[in-house]
Amino acid sequence: MVDFDKDGNLIPTKDAVAEINRKYSDKPPEVRAVLAQVQTILSRLQKMKAAGITFDFSQ
Repeated sequence: MVDFDKDGNLIPTKDAVAEINRKYSDKPPEVRAVLAQVQTILSRLQKMKAAGITFDFSQ
């Protein structure tokens, strides 16, 4: 499940935040926040792929 705040922004998972903060500690907080959102999306897609759920965006 993906969670959003009241403004419609994706709330990154704690794991994603921790990983991004560790890897990109030299980047500004705003950049790390966006990277954590992207990491959360990628993680969800990997879990869906592992579960056999795929998407066809070729159309």
